[in-house]
Amino acid sequence: MTITDDPPETADDPVAGGPVSDVGVDAAPPGGAAPYAEPTGLAGLFASGEHKTIGRVYLACSAIFGLLALVVGWLVALEQIDMATIDVFGNAEGYFRAVVLFRAAIVFLVVVPMFLGVAMVVVPLQLGAPSVAFPRLAAASLWAWLVGSGIFVASILADGGPNAGGDLAAIELTHLALGLTVVGLLAGSISILTTIVAQRPPGMTLFEVPLFSWSMLVAGGVWLLTLPVLVADLALGWVDLRGTDALFFETPVLGNYRYLEWVFEQPQVFAFAIPLLGIVAELVPILFGIRQRLYGVMMGAIGGFGLLTVGAYAQPAFNTDVRTEAPYVVQSLLLVLPLLVLLGGWADTAVRGTKVRSPRPTPQLALGLAAVIMLLAGAAAAALRVLGPAIGGLRELGRNDRSWQDGLDDFLDPLEDLAGTSALSGMFNYVVLAGLLAAVAGLHYWAPKIVGRTLNAPLGYLSALALLGGTVLFSLPEIVNGFLEEPDAPYVGPVDDGVEALNIVVVVGGVLLVVGLLAVGANLAVSARWPGPGPGPDPWGGHTLEWTTASPPPRGNFLVIPVVQSEAPMLDPAPDEEAAAHPDAEEAPA
Repeated sequence: MTITDDPPETADDPVAGGPVSDVGVDAAPPGGAAPYAEPTGLAGLFASGEHKTIGRVYLACSAIFGLLALVVGWLVALEQIDMATIDVFGNAEGYFRAVVLFRAAIVFLVVVPMFLGVAMVVVPLQLGAPSVAFPRLAAASLWAWLVGSGIFVASILADGGPNAGGDLAAIELTHLALGLTVVGLLAGSISILTTIVAQRPPGMTLFEVPLFSWSMLVAGGVWLLTLPVLVADLALGWVDLRGTDALFFETPVLGNYRYLEWVFEQPQVFAFAIPLLGIVAELVPILFGIRQRLYGVMMGAIGGFGLLTVGAYAQPAFNTDVRTEAPYVVQSLLLVLPLLVLLGGWADTAVRGTKVRSPRPTPQLALGLAAVIMLLAGAAAAALRVLGPAIGGLRELGRNDRSWQDGLDDFLDPLEDLAGTSALSGMFNYVVLAGLLAAVAGLHYWAPKIVGRTLNAPLGYLSALALLGGTVLFSLPEIVNGFLEEPDAPYVGPVDDGVEALNIVVVVGGVLLVVGLLAVGANLAVSARWPGPGPGPDPWGGHTLEWTTASPPPRGNFLVIPVVQSEAPMLDPAPDEEAAAHPDAEEAPA
């Protein structure tokens, strides 16, 4: 039996029918027909191609995987307290397997699917579209990702992983499951990108797309460009594991997954945080109720950041010197520049906005600004890790001056020694946890559209404080330990006392992260149990089209496809106001 979606309920002639103010919020189906009965229970989950249902399942499942990933990360940190012995995992192989599980899970099972879940709900609403493009592909992406993620976790727990040293069947299953997970995420990205390109409403050019949708367009493009390389690497790694000799890579040994580590390294890891910028860019102008000035510059900064995150070429499995070559070093140093441009644009909005009205702080704004600060810290850590090779040429300038050379060595040697240390973990944690903070900020902001109610503000601030504190404590000590030469690998031996003391701080940070994510779950539960009055179409004073329809949106989202005039249609004057402003004109300007 073939199951198909009923067409969304729109007007009899769903063409450009008027200004945004004409969008129906509580409109009934045309012709007095009975409303569509949405399937419930398992049928509603398994058979639905409705974009809001798909997005909600993405968000719920990624939150569950998030608790698993954070607990695993906490266990890894607990192991690092006493580096003279390995007690938690029994041996170095178990420790390494846990590190791989944490890094892969927090990226592909938590942060990326959270962003994708928010986008599944919000992007069609921001574009005035009735659904995502290719809704069946979107549904297939969800279930491919979910099945692949479950098998991936099970295979790691069954003595699998990316390298030889465990059960061969489980290792093969790890490669297959991670590949399926990535393919599912790419399929969802194709659905979102096609929606942005092909389903914009009349009057909206690509340069007037809301900044969150724009950031998803940039992120999806980078993912489609780079993640197929990861799938190819998994296939080649599987061939090497099956053969008696390594055909493509060095012989896989314990602690060496060089054919995969580029995904969790700079610059590629920053690609998974691109939607963070779009979420914050939606929140800041709303804080003051004004337009974002230099909109094209902000779009360019997000696009430039996306270009600088393309890192599929930086694979030490094929080029052992890639991390000291000029393109890699320059790219890592430039990552911070688009972030500074965006911060300048937001600061300009804040300065102008305070002249209009007093700001209205919200939990989502606190989460979003914390996410930007953490991403900036990650970019600074990435620059620090390549600073040694970047200025190593200064050695040549002072090679004939011994005092100059000795002083320069004292400055450069610690930076060059960061390679292979725990500074990588610190940078990685900053970036991916910034993504987690931003995804939670998006959940708070768009909760009226996602779950049909606003979330509890005190619990929101509590989760923001716990997640921010946890991110700092989980990441910063790892960077400091890099200067103390803590290796980014299983290690048994004498270490600096300060390293183990800082690792205790990392454990505290892991606890705070788990508490913060649990607070988000508690917030959703409290809001469901005591929902209070309905939030209405626009509880925040939003600027984009999603705030013109009901909360939660009906099936089909809009009665009439809206016509927009700018990137912030909710701030545009109504037609009668515009005509009054131009009484001598034959018609109001378009």
